[in-house]
Amino acid sequence: MKKYVTTLFLLAALNVLSFGQSCSEPDRISVNSVTGIWQGAYSLNGEFINFVMTVDSNGKQLSALLDIPELNVKNISYQARIYNVCSGQELRVKNTSIDSSIEFIASPKDNGTMTGRVIFRQNGEGATREVFTAKRTSLVASK
Repeated sequence: MKKYVTTLFLLAALNVLSFGQSCSEPDRISVNSVTGIWQGAYSLNGEFINFVMTVDSNGKQLSALLDIPELNVKNISYQARIYNVCSGQELRVKNTSIDSSIEFIASPKDNGTMTGRVIFRQNGEGATREVFTAKRTSLVASK
């Protein structure tokens, strides 16, 4: 009986561990759900900075342009990709220069909104993590 209880306990423990190490099929994000013009704001040092992100697809890959009117930044080119993660798929939009990078990470919702995190890295040192939110204002990127 003691051997039976021990075996049952070990099987239960292995079952719990297997749940912690696997993830189910992620929710899919379609290219159509991320392309378009997104207006939003991100926080930086306690202030909200407005931005306009234009995400486009050439049929093979995504790209993005970012405007930050308050900082006189216009048409900064970003790489855009959809990644699989255990919690679902997420859109990552990233720009890297010689000594810094900025990355927006979010999962767009069916209602045309997305909320996520923006990560600022400077000189290969630690990262500053902030939040952003955006709403799609146009389904088609302007040409």
